[in-house]
Amino acid sequence: MHITAGGWLAVAVFLGLYVVLVTEWVHRAVAALLGAVAVVALGLLSAGNAARALNLNTLVLLLAMMLMVVVLEQEGLFVWLAERAEKWGGGSPRRVLLIFMLMTAAASAFLPNVTVILMVGPALISLAEGFGLNPPPILVLSVVVSNLGGMATLIGDPPNLLIGTASSMTFVDFVRYLGPLAVVLTALTAFWLLRPPTPRLHGGRDREPVFVHQPSHHMRTLLILFGLMAVSFVLQPRIGMPIGLLALLGALLAVIVVGSDFDALMARIDWSTLIFFGGLFVVVAAMVQQGVVAALATFILERHLGVWLPVAVLLGAAVLSAILDSLPIVAAMIPLVDRLTVGHPAYFPGLWVALAAGAAVGGNATLYGAAANVVAGSLAKARGYRLSFSEWFRVAGPLTACLVAVSVAWMWVGGFVK
Repeated sequence: MHITAGGWLAVAVFLGLYVVLVTEWVHRAVAALLGAVAVVALGLLSAGNAARALNLNTLVLLLAMMLMVVVLEQEGLFVWLAERAEKWGGGSPRRVLLIFMLMTAAASAFLPNVTVILMVGPALISLAEGFGLNPPPILVLSVVVSNLGGMATLIGDPPNLLIGTASSMTFVDFVRYLGPLAVVLTALTAFWLLRPPTPRLHGGRDREPVFVHQPSHHMRTLLILFGLMAVSFVLQPRIGMPIGLLALLGALLAVIVVGSDFDALMARIDWSTLIFFGGLFVVVAAMVQQGVVAALATFILERHLGVWLPVAVLLGAAVLSAILDSLPIVAAMIPLVDRLTVGHPAYFPGLWVALAAGAAVGGNATLYGAAANVVAGSLAKARGYRLSFSEWFRVAGPLTACLVAVSVAWMWVGGFVK
């Protein structure tokens, strides 16, 4: 495998970014910006190409969905959903938690899973405490179903946004290719939740009130608007407008409906994530520019994996996403998969499906496998619970192994291995 000196330098910058992300020496947004500046300063990518590397459709879509979630949370949607789950569960701890998790999975199919966990996590912890259950294992499983729900659609998980843009797969394509697998894996996780023994608290405490208010009078209008947004995503190929602009239009209309202070809403946007995306795009573009991706594609094709290539991509993405954050893994693998599918069209859409499934499933295994996992760890710590790397893996590791095995089988059942 021949890689130029510039290529190895680009790889070194990318690996350095990984080290910083894993060790958390500095904030990940700062690390990504430093990486972007480094590849330009080292002459690995021109400033003009760096600007063109920014995937504006993905960034605008993510910004729009963040804004929409902020509005929905402000108007009480997530608190209301938690209240519904408790009512429908009829007082049974397992039934209430099962309903709550299924609702989390459904919400994560249409909202960024990191934001969903931020909104529902505190209520879920309080529900578990009220039932005398140990919250951390339940919180871990809720993150797993959130990640699996996000896998089902183009907008449910940040890596999917990258994959959809790179592969030109539509919202409908994602639902058709990955929706059934997401349902099967979510059902398996639900079964995992219902297994005995139930994790108990050392001395339960009296029920505490979890829900503090009902959704505002704007909620019906907002839900209708959100439904129209989902319909526009489905019809996007016929509409012809980029999906990012469709989402932004819906989010801005939601802001107008509620009449909130726009400055206050924008202050709650996770700008650091958007900056992280932008910097990551530039670093990956430098590796493409320096021929690293082309060399890797040639190396893989020379191994003559044939029908096993989609399985290899799925397992590779799963293992790497379990060790490191799935987002940069997907960003790094997208140019490689694109190169492979361009040269061998028969691999479409199998390789893209394998990449999306592997990253979404494998990222569940460890505390650092996905952004939502880290958020859950922070929520548990804020409530006085320890959720370490080993404790996360003890709950999610064996489950993730089962989910990966089912996903590999799905590649054959779904006809993606040819």
